[in-house]
Parts: sequence; C-alpha cells; structure tokens
Amino acid sequence: MDGGTDPPRKNWFKGLPPEVILDQNQNSNKKPKRKRPSDDFPEPPVINNDNNIPRFIVVTGLEKTGENIRSLSSYNPIQINRGLEFISKDILEVKAMRSGDLLLKVLNVETANKFLKAKLVDSIPVKVTNHLSLNSIQGRIYSKHIVDISEEELLSELKKFKVIDVKKMMRKQDDSLVATGAAILTFDLIRRPNEVKIGWVNCKVDEYIPNPMRCISCQKLGHTKNRCTGAPLCKNCCLPPPHDSCTRVFCLNCNTEGHTPSDPACPSFLRYKSVNKIKIDRRCTVRDAWQIFNDNPSIHQLPAPKNRNFGSSTMADIIKTRIEKTKQQHALNNKLKNTTASPPTNELLQTASSLTSIVLSNDNETSNDRINLSLSPISDSENDAEMEAGGSEIPSQSSVTSPASKQTLLNKSYDRTLLDHETINTPNTLITSTNHNPSQ
Repeated sequence: MDGGTDPPRKNWFKGLPPEVILDQNQNSNKKPKRKRPSDDFPEPPVINNDNNIPRFIVVTGLEKTGENIRSLSSYNPIQINRGLEFISKDILEVKAMRSGDLLLKVLNVETANKFLKAKLVDSIPVKVTNHLSLNSIQGRIYSKHIVDISEEELLSELKKFKVIDVKKMMRKQDDSLVATGAAILTFDLIRRPNEVKIGWVNCKVDEYIPNPMRCISCQKLGHTKNRCTGAPLCKNCCLPPPHDSCTRVFCLNCNTEGHTPSDPACPSFLRYKSVNKIKIDRRCTVRDAWQIFNDNPSIHQLPAPKNRNFGSSTMADIIKTRIEKTKQQHALNNKLKNTTASPPTNELLQTASSLTSIVLSNDNETSNDRINLSLSPISDSENDAEMEAGGSEIPSQSSVTSPASKQTLLNKSYDRTLLDHETINTPNTLITSTNHNPSQ
C-alpha cells in the first residue's frame, strides 16, 4: 500500500530516528507503576445490614410431667431434631443450656422469625424467644446534657436507633444517688453504631464491657446472691460474721492479701472481665468464651486499670488505716479493763478523812437542816424564825437581806451537800465517802 496509512496496531516508532528508538529500548526495562485497585474501582459504601447475620434463639419446653416442666434436652434428640428441621433447615448449631433449654444458632433474621412463630416441635409444646444478650450489643455514651433527662425520655428518643434499654450511671454522694452524665445503651443490633443523636447533641458510642458478676454474700465471682450456696463472708476481710472489726484485707478469689474482692485490679476480676469481652466480640456463650480464654490466656488477658483512684485499692488503704486504729483502741480498752484498783493505803485514807472532816459536821441535825436549806428556797420570814430559835448555821440578817447574799448561801449549802456523797479519785485509789463519821 503505497501512500496509504499504516494499519491499526502498527509500530508507530518505525519512522523515528534510531537514537530515539535506542532511548526507548533503554527505558523498556523499567517496570510501569502499579495501579491501586481503588484508583479505578472505588469501594462501595459500607451499609450495616444485620438481617443476614446469624441469630440466637432459645427454645423452652412447656410439657408438664406431674408438677414440673420437662426440659427439651431430656427428650429423644432424633425426635427434637426432626421437629426443628420441619420448621426450618437453616440451623447452624444446637446446644443444650444449663437450664435444659435448647440454644439455636440460625442463619438470619428471617429464619429466626419462623421459629418465633412456632408453638410445637414435633407435637411438643414449646416457647421460642430471642436470646437476651447474644442478639444485642451495649455501648456507653456521655453527655452533660442528659443529666436531668429521665431514662424513659431517653428511650423514647433513641428508639429510632434501635435502642431497647437505657441505664443511667449514678454515683453516691451524701447518701443519695447523683447522675454522672453517662448512660449504658442496649441496641437491638449485632454491631455497635458509632454515634447517636439526642436532640441536637451528637453522642459518641464507646465500647462497654460489663463487670463480672460478684456475689454479695460469699464474695465469689461468677454468680449472684440468688444462686449462692456458700456461707456469707465479710466484703473486706472474707471472714465469716459476726465480728466487731476487720483485722485484714483479703481477697478470696485470688487468695491474696492487700485488696478486697471488688478491686478492679484483682487478677481474678480481670480474668472474668476478659471472658466477658470475648463473649461480646465473638458472640458466643460463656462456656465457649472460657474455652477460648484458656487456650491462650496471655493474648486475651485485659491489662490492669491505670488510674486506680476510683478503684477499691484506695478503699483498701482506708480499711487498713481503720484496722490499725481499731487495734490500738482495743489494746487500750483491754489494758484499762485488766487494770485492777489496788487497796487504799493508810496515807490516802487519812487524806480522805481530813478532807471529809473539813466539810462535814458532827451534828446530824445541823446537817439535815443544811440539806433542807439547799433544796428549798429561803425566805426572810424563815430566816427570822431560825434566828430567834438560836440557829448557829444561819448567817446574820444583814447577809440575807440582799438577793446576792441569799444566792451565795444557797450555793455554799448545795456544794457542801454534794460533798457528802462525793467520789474522790486518786491515781491508784478509788474512795467513795458514804459515812459522815471521819473516824472510820
């Protein structure tokens, strides 16, 4: 083809000078830049659709054998499996629970709804419910704007985010509970959302790992007081009550001294909390979470909290201080109790007799008059009558006529009367004067 154009896919560098072709050949060994897949094919936006995620349901038997309800795990497993597959074959796993019910892991929400509508499993009456914790997730939010908002109002506002429960976190102040601005939200979702909106306030949803259960009776982890079969123990020293005061700070769970069973830095407490985290992250039962943790504890072990000012370690120090003060007080009380009064010596008896003889009078009648004088008010007419009778203890008329002199007389007479039954304490002797006769 003379004068025609080159056909397609022809070498366009054919008519170029040789040096240009040489340069092209020299650079031909250089590898071209590799393109990223995201440059030509952008990733689609992630849409959180939990409908295709497996769900957990609980199947409970309702057939009675006498007065008790027979559990499904006690039936013929072939019979139960035939009845479950009749409802749906999209069953991934079946496990027996501690209560005797069956835990089913189904393919998706659609399969779960089929089981929720079922009333019979192979002619056995049953009740099917969603699992409380495996089909939901919890998150923690904080905002100062929700301090004065009730839990019911927050729940109604957050229903559009599929929130099914709201629990505000409180702290104790002056024997009353005060809101902290934090709240625990339970979502009817598998994956926790990043944030929620309360009115015009955007609140970030953080991860929340619940603390392990601890019995307030026996102080052990893993169960509550309702299912406790152990003996009650003190929450500080783990000794059986009753006792006046704690003599140590001891943890029964890790069998060490220095902290209480509720200390968040306790190794046993951290181990149980690590299992709770595995249970939430992998959506498995507690039994499976313990098996995963025991396979490699070093990977799943949570670290101890850095800020321990709010933990019970500070409380342990306070308890130790109280224990030391209590020990000192008990030692002082025992020392005073064991100290017996020594018999009075002759010198102390003479001193007490001389003190008593100064105040007391040998005349019993005069003494009785003085007692009556101190207990009843004195009038001018009574003073005149006593002067005419020749009373020796009544002062002159000039000293009684003024109110100040009368009050002085009353005070002196009352003081002398009290000395008749006064207890005289000396460093080593306890003497009580009960007789007016100093010779004794």
